[in-house]
Amino acid sequence: MLQILITAVLIVCICSLAVILTLAFRPLYYLDMDLLNIPKSAGLDAETVKRNYDVLIDYNLSFTENALRFPDLPMSKGGEQHFKEVKEIFSFFKTGALVTLLPALLGILFCLKKKLFSPLFFAGLGVIFLPVFLVSLVFMNWEELFIDFHHLLFDNNLWIFSAETDPIILQLPAEFFLHCALFLLLLVLLFGFLLLVFWFRMEKKRPIFPISFAKIGNIRALHKKHLREH
Repeated sequence: MLQILITAVLIVCICSLAVILTLAFRPLYYLDMDLLNIPKSAGLDAETVKRNYDVLIDYNLSFTENALRFPDLPMSKGGEQHFKEVKEIFSFFKTGALVTLLPALLGILFCLKKKLFSPLFFAGLGVIFLPVFLVSLVFMNWEELFIDFHHLLFDNNLWIFSAETDPIILQLPAEFFLHCALFLLLLVLLFGFLLLVFWFRMEKKRPIFPISFAKIGNIRALHKKHLREH
């Protein structure tokens, strides 16, 4: 039972961290500004686009209840309500990451102490299979999946923006969210792969690093001895 709990905590922690890291990784948007020509689509210069995007990300990363206000763009009441609902979703993942991070680390230490490595294996396997499944859905029909995703998360149509009342939508093309989804899945795959590597090293009783620090010290000592002799 405890091993199942550790596995579940590791999976929740990894997924929550991946979501928050994707949200906080602003260089992805800055890259898409050029790749998708967002400033031209929004009718704004690059600095203005970046400034308004940064405000949106700061709002979603914040733990406070401050109202969202774009420095250069108007926003409707419906748009403000939608962004508030989006922040609540991100707050769920932020809380998930904070609540599970310490238990996940303690769970790993417990597994190492008791030499019970199966939770590492199943957690790593679980978070790897999930992105593989989701990637197949993404490439089947991203636009349909994007719409279904919003219907699943929101019980209203406030996410359907009008560029006249909420011009921020011109800065947030669907292709950017596709790139975010792929980046998120890549992070989850990476975390899962690291867990499996960790499990493999422990299960096979190999060091985490192929060359230990003690061996490095011995190599250096032998090298110095060789230099003195010659």
